Amino acid sequence: MISTRAIFRGVSLFAILWLLALVIAKTGPPSATTSLRKYEASRDAFPPQLADHFPELQPHAAADAVFTYFPGYMQGGAHLQLRIKASDDLVRKLDAELQKKAASTSIGGGSFEPEANAKDKYIPMPPLRTKRKDEKESDFPSHFTLYLLHASHYPGGWNHGKTKGVAVSRQSSEVIYWAENW
Repeated sequence: MISTRAIFRGVSLFAILWLLALVIAKTGPPSATTSLRKYEASRDAFPPQLADHFPELQPHAAADAVFTYFPGYMQGGAHLQLRIKASDDLVRKLDAELQKKAASTSIGGGSFEPEANAKDKYIPMPPLRTKRKDEKESDFPSHFTLYLLHASHYPGGWNHGKTKGVAVSRQSSEVIYWAENW
């Protein structure tokens, strides 16, 4: 026979979970932050091991900067991305530095396909996307070289992981820093 106390606990737990679900459903996911004034705070809120390659500079001082930060929501992945115009010298120096320390490279597109198809070189990561001002999100243009600095999946989880890197375009003198906690 079930006691009154056990019934009360079960009903209470159900009510609490129902209220929690209701609050989550009403509030919905957070919106992405795109204000350059929130760059530092957003970068600092991201896991340090994923955001340590982002520049300390103030992006509003950089020409034509595009910034986005999404803190994640339930199983939706968090991301941080900064796209800036840079001097030709900075782009050349960064390109040379990244060639030496990148775990993998790819030209344009949205993934590291050659490595993703080789079992011994599997790179866990979601598709990479970027955008310019007033444009829809898309794969990285073909004139970008993508330098993957780190990619790993969570233990036991093939569909969740961490990725960070930098994309450089000598053609357009642009640099895109990205990090994802998916």
